[in-house]
Formats: sequence, structure tokens, C-alpha cells
Amino acid sequence: LGITNITDMKFSPDGLNFYLTGTGGDRVFQYKLSTAWDLSPSSVYYQGDSLALGDTAPQAMSISQDGRYMYFIGSTYDRVFSYTMSVPFMIGSADLASQRWLGGTVTNPKGIYLVPDGSKYETGFQSLHLKDDGTRLYVIGTTTDAISQYDLTTAWDIKSARKGLLQSGMSSDTAIQAFTLSSDGQYIYYWESANRFIQRYTLTTPYDILAVTSRQAIPASMFASAGPGLAISANGSYVFALDAST
Repeated sequence: LGITNITDMKFSPDGLNFYLTGTGGDRVFQYKLSTAWDLSPSSVYYQGDSLALGDTAPQAMSISQDGRYMYFIGSTYDRVFSYTMSVPFMIGSADLASQRWLGGTVTNPKGIYLVPDGSKYETGFQSLHLKDDGTRLYVIGTTTDAISQYDLTTAWDIKSARKGLLQSGMSSDTAIQAFTLSSDGQYIYYWESANRFIQRYTLTTPYDILAVTSRQAIPASMFASAGPGLAISANGSYVFALDAST
């Protein structure tokens, strides 16, 4: 696919656009799929678009549901950055002048706050996700191995984020590398890197990580080594995980 050291992947809601980012190149690359959700070589072709990012060694990315915004987290600043795209889902149309970011303070330039008093920060981010209507942001990092949840008072605007709620105890694994939510917000999926399981948690209140009730382990032994990316198709019929061994 023309990119090395892949760290994350995302799809457009219709499954016809596929995005990859990685530390080999510090860019986001876009690919078109001739058949929705089909990553076979005959279906994938390079769109010709890529975007140079405002941070190095990108670890995670996301695309808004309407395709107007792209988000990513790099390793230098450990912040969430966003860009506006004038053509929905086309990263080549991203306006670099529209860059906004969440995280960092004068005393702690790296990381994102986790709790309302600002006393705890998360760094070493592995994955991020946004609610389908743009009013909530979720991130996970290696400091806590737990999801932090932020409400956005203005949809899709990360600068409007309210200090987060930290969810712990959702997994027994201390090396969680990726997560995603179902399109209806009823399930959250974890990539259990040590146990090589995908854990599916049920949320009694859609999109609320504090409303976890039960979990189901989905074996992922077909992957030789845990990768950092995880995605679920909009209809729930397909699951995608990056394999770090290839």
C-alpha cells in the first residue's frame, strides 16, 4: 500500500475510502475501494492524495462522519490536531491553515488532561475516535491504558472539549493498542494485544463509556502479532485489525 510502519487505519462511513497513517513518512494516505469494505488487491487503488502532518510519528487518526474534518495524534506533542477539508473525505483538500489542537499547558506542553481538576495527563496515545455527531471525543494512551472521554460543546471542534472522564477497569490487559465504537454507539471494541483478543463491551447508554455492562471476547488468533489499528464496518459485518508482523 506504499506506506511503512503503519500505526492506524480508518474508513469512510460508506466503506469506499480507506486511510492509513504511519511513522514512515509522517503523512496520512488515502486509498479508494472499488467495492465497499473490500481490501483485496483488485479493489484497492491509491487515490494520489496524502497530507503532511503538523507532528511527527503519527500514532492515531480519525475522520468525521460527514467527512469535513480529519484528526490525528503525533508523538512529539501528544496532542489531538484537526484540519478542515473543503471536499468531504478528500484529504488532499485539507486546509493546513485550519489546524487546531487540544492538549498541553505552559507547565506541561505534552499530553491531554484526563480529569476535571487537570491533575492527570495522558501521553503515548494509541487510538482516538469521535462520536458520530461530533459531540464527544475518546482517546486512549499508554500512561493509563484506559479511555478518556470528552464532551465537545461545539460539534467537531476539539478546542471546545470539556475535561474528560477516565474509564478504567474495562480491560485486564495493560497493553491496549486500539479501540473503536459501533456506528450506533452500543458497543465498544478493544484490541487486546497481549491476549490477542478483540473484546466487545456493551454500553447501556450509547456512546457513554461509563455505562459498560458486559463483555464478549472475540478470538483474533489469525493475527500473528497485535497491531495498533482496529475498525468495524458501519453495518457490523466486518472487523479489521492491523497485523504488526507483516
